[in-house]
Amino acid sequence: MVTALAVKEEYLIFEEDFDSTFDLSVWKHDITLGGNGNREFEVYVNSRNNSYVKDGKLHLRATLTDEAYGRESIENGVMDLWGRVFLARTPSCSSPQFAGCRKEANGHDILPPVQSARIQTMESFSFKYGRVEVRTKLPRGDWLWPGIWMMAKDNRYGPWPSSGELDIMESRGNGPDYTDDKGNPIGNNRFSACFHFGPAWNKDGYPVAVNDTQALPDHRSYGDEFHTFGFYWDEDDMYAYVDSPENVVTRVAEYGKKSFWDIGLESGAWNASDSFNNFQEGPINAPFDQEMYLIMNVAVGGTSIAKGFLDSGYFPDDQGDKPWHTNDSYPAANFYHQKDKWFPSWTTNEDGTNTATGRASDFSAMQVDSVKVWGIRGLTTFTNSKNAVHRYDGNSTWHMER
Repeated sequence: MVTALAVKEEYLIFEEDFDSTFDLSVWKHDITLGGNGNREFEVYVNSRNNSYVKDGKLHLRATLTDEAYGRESIENGVMDLWGRVFLARTPSCSSPQFAGCRKEANGHDILPPVQSARIQTMESFSFKYGRVEVRTKLPRGDWLWPGIWMMAKDNRYGPWPSSGELDIMESRGNGPDYTDDKGNPIGNNRFSACFHFGPAWNKDGYPVAVNDTQALPDHRSYGDEFHTFGFYWDEDDMYAYVDSPENVVTRVAEYGKKSFWDIGLESGAWNASDSFNNFQEGPINAPFDQEMYLIMNVAVGGTSIAKGFLDSGYFPDDQGDKPWHTNDSYPAANFYHQKDKWFPSWTTNEDGTNTATGRASDFSAMQVDSVKVWGIRGLTTFTNSKNAVHRYDGNSTWHMER
């Protein structure tokens, strides 16, 4: 006797193709200089120099801050993201975390030397369960850090990482010759996907849910052509993939079978004696049982150190002629003052020539062709503010929200 498995019907609930416009009512810009907890070197701004549509593709591009404000401002100025002093065109700071709204340069403690873009859909679109696919070409340029990820809309289980984070794609802009200290390629010919969860910022269970792809062959990179970075998620399965659902990058084998509290305990990410089970009031797949929203960004550099990860940050020390060290007193200044080593890689055109202006090229941007999300009939809940009737509870009833 053969039993047929039920096929889960999927239906489109969100689509952006950027054919003509960049809809700022859907994609909100984060405005912050806090470094996202990784002590990165960029300030995120809302500028068409850093986020723009060209040839039907959304471009997220990092540029030098001194191109707009001069070196003197970087080394001795004040950056006030409330729009009172520096960057006066910026309407307001979106995140005060990590002193993210105002900074005064003081000697070697400089202002962020790079401007970039991070956009998200927290106010316009979020969903629980389904499939997301982002067709994109990754940026090419040393020390660029592109990401496509999701965060919980309501933080039901507490602050990060208690309410979860789903990283669909993270990579480095350095070329295929960039390696770690063991000679393994870690440039833009590879990317990783991972899931963050845990009771506190220093008790993150992601080492059991992170994986890198194999390096692309023949010196190719994910910045050469467009690829589809995907993520599937329901009550019983959750995995990231590239180009096809058959090409799984990261999957938690025990998802839906064991709670994430138990998965973290068994991995040694935390222990029961000094940790509180934030997930105990939720179902077995908590914290990944709530609506998540989309984020896309291009970060630059940083000095992050994470348990179970590279000991000297996302960009390991002493590799690829790295112009700063994780434990430097002033890493951003060391990075900026050696820009002659790395900035030319940002100015390279597709044909290998450099831009006539000497500024960052379109090919140092993360280029996004489309973003699509499918729901699962009878299971998905979502909020989409672009639709007049915009909330679906997973059954057959639609709700108008005011």
